[in-house]
Amino acid sequence: MTYPYDDEMMVFDVDEQRYILTPKCITDELNTDLSILEPMGSFAKGNNATKILNRISRTVYNQIYARSIYNDVQEKIIKYVPSARKIIKEAMKEQFEYFLFSGDLSVYSGVDFRKNSKMQNIKDRILAPMAEDILSRPLPETKVSLLYSGGYSFVWVEWAMSKE
Repeated sequence: MTYPYDDEMMVFDVDEQRYILTPKCITDELNTDLSILEPMGSFAKGNNATKILNRISRTVYNQIYARSIYNDVQEKIIKYVPSARKIIKEAMKEQFEYFLFSGDLSVYSGVDFRKNSKMQNIKDRILAPMAEDILSRPLPETKVSLLYSGGYSFVWVEWAMSKE
C-alpha cells in the first residue's frame, strides 16, 4: 500500500499535509449523528461537521508539533509510516469525543466574566487525555511515540528528507 492514502474513514489533505477523519468514520466507528453539530439556521448543511473534523485534525497535529522542533520528521512519519496512520486516527477519534463533551478548549479565552477574573491556564488540557495516551504509544518502526520530543537518529532524518 502506498502512503499516504485515503479511505472511507480518513483522508489525507495534501495542502495541509495532515490526515482528517471523515463523517463516515464518526458515524460508523463512534456511533455519533453529526447532525448534532449543525446549528439552527445553518446555511450549508453538512459543512459544520467537515469544519469541525478539520479543526480536530489541526488540534491533534498542533499538539504533536508543539512537543518537538523536528516537525518535518514528525510530519513525514505520520504521513508515511503505517502504524502512525492508525495511531493518528485513533487519537483524532478520542479528540472528537473530548470535543463533544468539553467543547473546543483551544479557543477558550480563560476569562470568567462573572467573576471578572482570568482562570488558570488550560493549555495543557487542549489535547484529550486519552488521545495523549494513544499518541504516547511507541511506533514499532521508530521505537518512539508521535509525542517524542528528543532528537531523531540520522537514519530517520535522512529517511524523512528522502520523502520530499
